[in-house]
Amino acid sequence: MIQMRQFTAWLRRRDPGLAAMRRRAARTAVVMPSLFALCTQVFHAPVTGTFAAFGAFAMLLLVEYTGPVVQRLRAHAALGAAWLVLVSLGTLASRSVWIATAATLVVGFVVLFSGVVSLGPAFLPRPQKAVPFVNPLVRNRADPYIHRHSDGFYYFTATAPEYDRIILRRSRTLNGLATAAESVIWTKHPTGVMGAHIWAPEIHRIGGKWYIYFASAPAESVWDIRIWVLENANPDPFKGTWEEKGQVRTAWETFSLDATTFTHRGTRYLAWAQHEPGLDNNTGLFLSRMANPWTLTGPQIRLSTPEYDWECVGYKVNEGPSVIARHGRVFMSYSASATDWHYCMGLLTADADADLMNPASWSKSPTPVFTSNDTTRQYGPGHNCFTVAEDGRSDVLVYHARQYKEIVGDPLNDPNRHTRVQKLGWHADGTPNFGIPVADTATDTEVAS
Repeated sequence: MIQMRQFTAWLRRRDPGLAAMRRRAARTAVVMPSLFALCTQVFHAPVTGTFAAFGAFAMLLLVEYTGPVVQRLRAHAALGAAWLVLVSLGTLASRSVWIATAATLVVGFVVLFSGVVSLGPAFLPRPQKAVPFVNPLVRNRADPYIHRHSDGFYYFTATAPEYDRIILRRSRTLNGLATAAESVIWTKHPTGVMGAHIWAPEIHRIGGKWYIYFASAPAESVWDIRIWVLENANPDPFKGTWEEKGQVRTAWETFSLDATTFTHRGTRYLAWAQHEPGLDNNTGLFLSRMANPWTLTGPQIRLSTPEYDWECVGYKVNEGPSVIARHGRVFMSYSASATDWHYCMGLLTADADADLMNPASWSKSPTPVFTSNDTTRQYGPGHNCFTVAEDGRSDVLVYHARQYKEIVGDPLNDPNRHTRVQKLGWHADGTPNFGIPVADTATDTEVAS
């Protein structure tokens, strides 16, 4: 069993399209013999069975459409209609199984593939052309998080530069978030806990309820930052009541922030950044299983601590974890160093079949995967998350960055970290290709000049 899992993981790395091929093969393995059996045993029509079986093979194995579910269903329905016509014509034209088989080879490939697939734009629905992303997407919003929900909306939250509230926007498109109405769903307490430094909120849908994870400190001790959770049972997160579920209790009462949650193989995890007593750093990355959306259970393991030079500029920081699982592996991006132009992103990787709670399962990139760029004039990119484009398949990188390098005073007092989005690519070996921070979108005035 272990050897089979290792082989499957290796095959996924070699062929990132393996999942789609397996789906096609599974469909064909069920439908093709079923059609042949139906035609020969029930209708006693072996000629029809031959055509039907080959048609199923052509439609289910060799063709894979992309795009939204509705578009894929329409494409398969159109191809199925062409297949039925071919089956009918072939059956009427031949009384011999062997002649029918030979005719299938010619008619199936020449007419079906050349006439339907190659000339598909005239027969099948056109795939929607991707709309270019607008950057910056949302100005003066750092630590962005975008959740694409099953209701078709993108939900956006981020750190407001005043560090005093949690905001929420929604839109049916990513670009629409730029102009979407913004609501304040929670504000800091005037005194006591949750009274200062409201940072890095994330919105998640868990068990039919909405949850927001965020960092905050007491109003009287603004650097005693901890992780807190809000809950809303209303299906619409803009309505109902956001109940304060309390602090996420970790192993130590130390500086902790940037919590994110994800599920893998049926288990829910929380990843976060925290200072570990006795270590000479600011924060490392930790992982734990969860008993419920606001309670950890079992061991809490350290995944990473700042060790490379690029992780230790200004401050020794690993923070802002975000998880994406693709191609048989689990990837955890994170941010490092001070929040000026040295801020950058690193990457941890684990095999999807490995025990994520074993630190040895994770490997760390020795070099940053996303950094400042003088050519595009984007500086300090980081604190990212991942989402998907409107087609439901294309991966999108969400992050913040500034448009200038030099900052006067403490970078935390500079409000101009803007939310940005761009396509997330993939290397041939199945690992993410972050590229470089893209340049700002040219305005109409800039294009005219």
